Amino acid sequence: SSIIMADGVLRVDLSACRYESVRTTFEKMRGWKVVERHRNRKRGGKDCPVEVERGGGLRIDYDLYWTDRSLTRTRFMRLLPHQMANHFPEMHELCCKSFLASNLSAMRKLHPDQYDFFPDSWILPDDYKDFSRECRRQGGGQGKGDLFIVKPERGCQGKGIFLTRT
Repeated sequence: SSIIMADGVLRVDLSACRYESVRTTFEKMRGWKVVERHRNRKRGGKDCPVEVERGGGLRIDYDLYWTDRSLTRTRFMRLLPHQMANHFPEMHELCCKSFLASNLSAMRKLHPDQYDFFPDSWILPDDYKDFSRECRRQGGGQGKGDLFIVKPERGCQGKGIFLTRT
């Protein structure tokens, strides 16, 4: 679906975005206007547009809410019908390696034929017994078994990943 404002301008709220490259990109795009929710905040010598709601609360009119992090359910529920966000609630359940592995494994137990497309995964230390059992089954600790990819919980962009054999 597409949204067209009456004045032909789409407004993006970048209050929760700390990346200058995102801001610069939206500022250069025709048909977009950057707005923020910060009162009396200056960026590049310009006051950021803010509207004051009755009762003194801040309100801003935007079409797209851009955030660097997962969108909270509360924030999602506050979106008006014409507003969108670049993330969705509980996104970390898919994007965080440990949550994704846990969710896929749970689905594999329920539907083994449909969820056979990803490798066995263990979240340590919780799955240590199952992982140890698999290591003994694969190579008996002789270094001849399957190759395992080890990914740190908080790593990103390949940092901290290493390979090992059983």
